[in-house]
Amino acid sequence: MIGFPQKGLRMRIRRKIGIFAASTGVVAAMALVPATAAYADPDNPRVDLSGQALCASGAVPDSLTIKIGTESRGLAPDQNGFYSTTFFDVATFGEAGKAFKSCAGTTTVFDFIEFRPAVQGSTSDHRNFFG
Repeated sequence: MIGFPQKGLRMRIRRKIGIFAASTGVVAAMALVPATAAYADPDNPRVDLSGQALCASGAVPDSLTIKIGTESRGLAPDQNGFYSTTFFDVATFGEAGKAFKSCAGTTTVFDFIEFRPAVQGSTSDHRNFFG
């Protein structure tokens, strides 16, 4: 007899079609996501670094020096402790950095790793030094 397959067979076929459609839909959606690097443009080693530096008492530090790789910047934070500077030679996959903050004759050292910004085309990064 020619006609539709038995009910159980029809359900299995529908389920297989549904699974196939769902899996190919996911694959198609994944194909639409662009592949981007996990780091910034390797041709741009510039990082514009800004943030705030405050002493444990909440006062503005007497001085702030930030060193990243071979570059060093002596900074004078404004009356609210905000600073801004630019480094021109940050390594593609990050560079060891140190910040030296002087408050009332006591220097606090902060160790960090500075990376190029993750957003391609951006050179801005933000880093605070509190305590």
